[in-house]
Amino acid sequence: MVPVGLDPGTGDLAVPGSATSVAWYEGGPAPGQYGIAVLAAHVDWHGQRGVFFNLRRVHVGDTAKVSLASGRTERFTITRRAQVAKTDLNRLLVGSRVGPPQLVLITCGGDFDWHTHHYADNVVLFARSS
Repeated sequence: MVPVGLDPGTGDLAVPGSATSVAWYEGGPAPGQYGIAVLAAHVDWHGQRGVFFNLRRVHVGDTAKVSLASGRTERFTITRRAQVAKTDLNRLLVGSRVGPPQLVLITCGGDFDWHTHHYADNVVLFARSS
């Protein structure tokens, strides 16, 4: 897991530079802390399956586990999933540090544009601490 902010050129959430990294939005809390933690990873990257490749198979009611550097594992229950246009994604990055621990997981989804090599949308899962 690597801490990221917003890309200064676009204002978008910075993305990991590999298929094996998960980005943690450092503008908000870490997973398990009070508020909404945001994690993002690639569904695929340069022909490799990304860390969040199987996110499309996760359903409401499923459990997501986040292993922390401390050795502790935080468990979250998926409460909602959405497909969001990339242009609407930044409104989710509120960085709230209030309320019970929550988690937002983000990866690419929707149609793939072969000219730009980008997906049109993001798949977003919302979860609460369990």
